[in-house]
Amino acid sequence: MLEREAARSVASRFLFCMEVKSMVKINGESLPVAGQTLAAYLAATDYDLKRIAVERNGEIIPKAQYGETVLVDGDSLEVVSFVGGG
Repeated sequence: MLEREAARSVASRFLFCMEVKSMVKINGESLPVAGQTLAAYLAATDYDLKRIAVERNGEIIPKAQYGETVLVDGDSLEVVSFVGGG
């Protein structure tokens, strides 16, 4: 019985570590979106793609590359929305 509980404990710690490792920081918030493309992430948000710029780990990502840019563990994104007015 104790062996089974020990195995569950190890498994749950392993799964916790797996979850933590799949995080991407977006505008300061850690989100579990590693493995998705930037395009897929943005499609699930309310951002107006015509009015944003995305920086990934200090580099601006061209809009033409959103579909091929896969988010990986530890990435840091800044999504900036442009607003008009005066």
